[in-house]
Amino acid sequence: MSGLMFEYLKKRVIEQAVKQINNHSDLQTKCKFESRKTGRAITHLCFSINKNTKNKPHPSSSKNPLKYLSPEAVYNEFQKPRYRSVANYYDGFKMLKNEGYTFDQKAFLKKYNH
Repeated sequence: MSGLMFEYLKKRVIEQAVKQINNHSDLQTKCKFESRKTGRAITHLCFSINKNTKNKPHPSSSKNPLKYLSPEAVYNEFQKPRYRSVANYYDGFKMLKNEGYTFDQKAFLKKYNH
């Protein structure tokens, strides 16, 4: 690929795709344009993909409605027999997190911690 064709590909295709991925998904893509060449032709493009923390959806979003627990739901979970042996709320929070639930711990403590 010649240098002029590469610049066009970079500007019109790759950078536009990276912007769309970064804005509309939970992935953070960074484009590395290393000059790996075979002779005069550019032969390699490297991409780095990570989780995007800026556009992270709220836990109660429609993507995962069953895993998010409101403070009331957390309280109701703690009333179940399997949580009766838990010494304090923090141990219960650990159990819920290990089961894959997300919740607002501060809101729960504000409402139920007397």
